[in-house]
Amino acid sequence: MPCPDFDVQNASHHDVIVGLLQGGFYSEAWSLATVLPYNDIQSSKELIVFKMSKDAFEQGLGATTGTSDLSTRIQSLVAGEPLAVADRLRLAAAEAILETDANTSLPPWLIEPYLSKYESLSSQSKPSTSKADVAGMIRLLMHYGRHIDAGVLALQMLEPLVTSLPSIAFPRMGARCLPHDLIGKLMASLRASTTPDDDEARLLLGRLETTMRQCAVSSSGQSAVLEGSR
Repeated sequence: MPCPDFDVQNASHHDVIVGLLQGGFYSEAWSLATVLPYNDIQSSKELIVFKMSKDAFEQGLGATTGTSDLSTRIQSLVAGEPLAVADRLRLAAAEAILETDANTSLPPWLIEPYLSKYESLSSQSKPSTSKADVAGMIRLLMHYGRHIDAGVLALQMLEPLVTSLPSIAFPRMGARCLPHDLIGKLMASLRASTTPDDDEARLLLGRLETTMRQCAVSSSGQSAVLEGSR
């Protein structure tokens, strides 16, 4: 199939990329995105990954398991980007899948970067250099009503930190504040949506509440710190 024709002089970069994506010309769209002005590159790549992920899922091409050619191409594109850009692309892919089916399981290649960031804390080794926006993924899961999954991710982020540090009330160099407001909203959502017979949600909520209490507040009133959180 030939590429669609465009009035290049009048069409915006966005219009051209959208037209290529509608025709399934993913490689051509990506090639164009890489030569756009700096401020347009990331948003264009997010659009491309979003569309590719949506197409892969809707066509039943193994988007959730990462086994299709199209899914493999998405992973390859993401892996080739700098960490911060790759993170935004993973969130775009996750949003595309959840928008198509909010109840489906996200593939491991999308979720694992948000977990591996804190795995090293349990062994008291040097923390991972991953820039994965854990708070961003939690917000996305909450937006699509996936409060249990968001809570599990929050726990896997918090518990290794709490158990590995002798005192997390004292900020470490280069650390940023834990997103207390976000986790507070998550717990409020869990309370509102949990029924008395929902043992899984009640247990998760209890663990979150306990863990947050263990996140000591420093004498200056600042939140406990979590390196790399936003």
